[in-house]
Amino acid sequence: MIRETNNHSMQQESNSSKLSEDVSARSSFHPPNIKSAIDWEKPDFDELDLCMEITTYILNEQ
Repeated sequence: MIRETNNHSMQQESNSSKLSEDVSARSSFHPPNIKSAIDWEKPDFDELDLCMEITTYILNEQ
């Protein structure tokens, strides 16, 4: 009976530590940067570079 009680308390401790890890993981989550309507018209260099690479690949394959 004592073993069962100890096992139960150990499971509760394990579950509570998992819960605290989940909460800390959620609190550190940062949503992706969302562009405003004006920013969509101004792509950054990486986006332009990717578009050019894809366009070049498609044109070379045809």
